[in-house]
Amino acid sequence: MPEILNRDLHRLNHLFEDMGLNVSEQIDLATKAFLNVDFDAAQKVIDRDVTINNDKLHLEKLIIQTLALQQPVASDFRIVMSILKSSTDLERIGDHAVGIARETKAASRERIAAIDQVLTHMSTTVRNMLEQILTAYLKTDVTLAEQVAGRDLEVDRDFVTVRKLTTQSPETDGDLIASYLFVSRLLERIGDHVVNIAEWIVYNHTGKIVELNLGKQDRRKAEGVSDAATD
Repeated sequence: MPEILNRDLHRLNHLFEDMGLNVSEQIDLATKAFLNVDFDAAQKVIDRDVTINNDKLHLEKLIIQTLALQQPVASDFRIVMSILKSSTDLERIGDHAVGIARETKAASRERIAAIDQVLTHMSTTVRNMLEQILTAYLKTDVTLAEQVAGRDLEVDRDFVTVRKLTTQSPETDGDLIASYLFVSRLLERIGDHVVNIAEWIVYNHTGKIVELNLGKQDRRKAEGVSDAATD
């Protein structure tokens, strides 16, 4: 690999990791802001989104320069394209974090403890998934990427749990119920974007496009229904 191309790929990987860590912090801060009805924390998430967007633009600029000037061969081309596609997923995760933060302003101080607990678990899970997928990306660890993708079922099942809990609380303020459903949907979508990154890791290593979202392959799994239960 030419020295200049190697340097550019190293920079891309470093920028991608930094962007991922920034996004992870956004998820944590946004969820805590919503659960604690912390308007100041929510505004911080909204204000910091420009950093995520700038990270994406910086990556795109460097990728265009690398493709134009270095003309990478097939394996290196996959690395560059995987970063480009994965950074788009990171940007979308950042957008979802902002969506959660904005929902704080519509949230009631009257809470449903059981739902708050599930949302906390969802947030912790997707952050852990994101941090693990960054490790898998930097190491091109396909096995770890597939394991991380498999954890998305936890997030899907938590989302189903939130839906069930909201139907069990008909006396609760309708706006709060809507907020709970919206935030849980955004966290569920974050999990899907992490799975997308896992798929790009596989592409980077093998050149093949695969489907790792088990919930999309079989909705029963996402709902926690076993094969034995449907026989």
